Amino acid sequence: MRRMIDDGIEPGVLSFGAVIDVFAKAGKVNSAQAWFEEMLRFGVRPDTVIFNALINACAKVSDPDKAEFWLMQMKEANVMPDEKTYNSVINACAKLGLVDRAEHWFGQMVQNGIKLDTIGFAAVIHACAKVGDVDRAEKWFMEMRRNRIAPNLVCFNTMLHACAQKGDSYTAEVWFRKLRSMGFEPNKISFNSLLNASVKQGNIPQVQHWLEMMVCSGIHPDGVTFWTLARAFSPPGVDVDSRTGDSQVLACSAIIEAYSKAGDLDGARYWVDQRTRARRDGGTTLESPVDPTPSDARQPTRAREPSQYVARPWLGAPEVALPEPCADACADSYAAGAVAGCYPGAPSQPPAPPAAWL
Repeated sequence: MRRMIDDGIEPGVLSFGAVIDVFAKAGKVNSAQAWFEEMLRFGVRPDTVIFNALINACAKVSDPDKAEFWLMQMKEANVMPDEKTYNSVINACAKLGLVDRAEHWFGQMVQNGIKLDTIGFAAVIHACAKVGDVDRAEKWFMEMRRNRIAPNLVCFNTMLHACAQKGDSYTAEVWFRKLRSMGFEPNKISFNSLLNASVKQGNIPQVQHWLEMMVCSGIHPDGVTFWTLARAFSPPGVDVDSRTGDSQVLACSAIIEAYSKAGDLDGARYWVDQRTRARRDGGTTLESPVDPTPSDARQPTRAREPSQYVARPWLGAPEVALPEPCADACADSYAAGAVAGCYPGAPSQPPAPPAAWL
């Protein structure tokens, strides 16, 4: 762009818009604003696309004040906002959990006759989820349905996040079942929220249940998963919230002990390797293999009565009271989860879980 100007070629709104958009998508608000001012010096009138890029840049860096400022500037320039404009402002508020402000701008969008869409509703729900206000989030989800707007997986995951923030594992499970009933497949974000909700409530059997289902669904744990597991199974007094790398080491240690107690030495060796990598790389490059189950993982020889399994609500199995959240609990009660139909949509022959997870 600079060379274009130096060569005496006057850029138009499309050229300036392209440059502003690049900086905006990178979250470089100051650079985007600088080019906006350069554009005004050339006498080029900004359009909706350029203002939307600036507002979206503010949303990316969680700056609702600047987002609102640019919306006001947009109106003063007699440029009409659209749904993308308001959605970006709402998103900026949502990232800081500013529910009242998010709802205010949603109301402004309705009053101005702007078309409502899934993105706008998801942003307001996100604002509620940020502060763990499950009831308010549910209200907006129902409002979306009343407006005949179909929710997507992001909306359901945001509801799960709201439950996780509150530590409400029961409601999280209800929303998980709704997610499945709508034909969506849960992803890593879904399961991490379910795990987080159960950890916050101190429900260790349920933590094990969701981890089992996550693995049987072919979804591999990531850094967030390990961090959550470390909070569940680390010894009392160990602060894992501020030590991301160590959280993976702690989680691997708990699983190693589980394999060892089940007599699965190959499985234990596999997780020892994972723990070594976590220690070596500070927890940043922990491997997620195609199949996290050791190739020769075997079923345990000990028999278990049905009443000993971790609770599965859709099977009606009773919940088990487990000891303190430590490696012993992990070893004693990880559920098998390879039972056909153990959750809605389960494959008829799901993959075998690690032997230690029985």
